[in-house]
Amino acid sequence: MSKHLIFFAILILNSPFSIRGEDSNEDETVEQKLEKFRSLVSALSYGDSCDYSAHNLMGALNKQIELLGTNRTLQQRIAFIQYVLEVEKPFCDADNMFVCDKETAKCTCGTSRVLQQGQKPPVIVADVDSTTGRVVCRYGRGNYCTYVTAEDRQKGGDFVDCVEGSGCKDAEEGSDCSVASFARYLILNGAPSKEQTKNDYFAGKICTCQKNSGNFRRNKRSPKPNSSVSRETAEKMASMVKW
Repeated sequence: MSKHLIFFAILILNSPFSIRGEDSNEDETVEQKLEKFRSLVSALSYGDSCDYSAHNLMGALNKQIELLGTNRTLQQRIAFIQYVLEVEKPFCDADNMFVCDKETAKCTCGTSRVLQQGQKPPVIVADVDSTTGRVVCRYGRGNYCTYVTAEDRQKGGDFVDCVEGSGCKDAEEGSDCSVASFARYLILNGAPSKEQTKNDYFAGKICTCQKNSGNFRRNKRSPKPNSSVSRETAEKMASMVKW
């Protein structure tokens, strides 16, 4: 589970937002509630049986809360934490891209994120990790992706790798995706807005999952006149889409 979500859980469980439902245990400590939340929200893995109705209600809840406006990110986390503790049912581990399939009532690969208007759902496939032999969820070839540094992984962020045999590559050059990919994109497109950058990222116009040994046909384009961008600006744009 992401460190950000754990932080919000600690914050909320120490605040007036804490659960006080009919069946809640008033004697539970904050630590006990946090441990219960942590275990429930990541309890199920690929192929485990799941309660689709519980997962579906969570998805509907997230969509409704988006109407709250600028505070929706915090409100979504508050509602999510409250809901998990209230229903006390195990959920597919969303941080590992597991979702509950309606037809099979089992955890499979997918995303429960609310997509923006016009945004295509990501291509997420089941893959066998060559090191552990376990089934994991990864981005399929052609899907958007972003570079992940050793420091990123050490911090424990939520990252999805490309399917085995593929890597996250610069959509323009075919080289490994890096901060230079974002700088190149910004220069070629005349430093577009944050919103446009996000849209283009999700459309696979910056970095995509590509076969490691594949031949890449470069699309040579000229930068916009008088365009330049600092490394700091490129890094900020890259961090904006790392999720």
